[in-house]
Amino acid sequence: MWFLYSISFALTSSVTNVFAKKILRATDERVYLFVSQLLVILFLFLIIIIKYQIPFINHIFIVSILISSTLGTLAAILVYKALKTTDLSLVSSMSAYNPAFTAIVSYLLLKEKLGGRDILGIIFIVVGTYLLRQKNYKNVISSFMETFNEKGVRLALLAYLIWSVTPIFEKIAIQNTYPAVPPFASFVGLIISTLILSLLLIKNKVRPLVSIAKDKKTYLLIGILGAVGQTCAYLAFSMQNLGLVTAIFKLAIIFNTLFGWYFFHETYIANKLVGAVIMFGGVILIIT
Repeated sequence: MWFLYSISFALTSSVTNVFAKKILRATDERVYLFVSQLLVILFLFLIIIIKYQIPFINHIFIVSILISSTLGTLAAILVYKALKTTDLSLVSSMSAYNPAFTAIVSYLLLKEKLGGRDILGIIFIVVGTYLLRQKNYKNVISSFMETFNEKGVRLALLAYLIWSVTPIFEKIAIQNTYPAVPPFASFVGLIISTLILSLLLIKNKVRPLVSIAKDKKTYLLIGILGAVGQTCAYLAFSMQNLGLVTAIFKLAIIFNTLFGWYFFHETYIANKLVGAVIMFGGVILIIT
């Protein structure tokens, strides 16, 4: 079940990125993030009320979710800033290294261990994710170095490195809800993140509601997809090793690549087939 939740998050986040890239052509990334998060909060609240309940929490939950929300807000601003100037497939490919780093940190902090097949599967996904963004495979190493000449890529890499740490604190928060209600951790985290964003918008005299009139239907879809995706992600966190869950999340890069080609005419899709096959090999190793 954790695998279905993980791949559902990958798919919903990829579809959301398509809508985000269209909106960000003419919208400040902080405005987009603020409005979309408000709507995700609304739909998450409905999910919690209908399917779950408001749980009891303790001080560990509060500290963990504060750290996660602050780091997550910073990472989101960075990645959406990168999306304004850089290809969707290139930005998303910078998340390739998350599973390995998350697996290491989750072992150190949460004592989550991995088997040999799991480790090999994560390596396959990391390598496949990197190869997926290559235009060709003749000069992979030099291409790797040249990639970082682009500012958007550097911003995206920093964002995804930060995001590789946040699942640790999110899982700790989930473990400190009674009874366990995984989406509640996301709900509270998004409220904190949105409050931080609102302070940034006020400081810069940005009026977010003025900017969304023409995109209100798209924002509504983003809110629904975001709430469903967050629920799936946090359920997966609560069920399985974080390194494995975040590895499956990387399948979003395949979806992003296909969507980038179809909607934004991004190129070199055929050359990315090798990376996709390696990634799927890693998935097979993990789930069998």
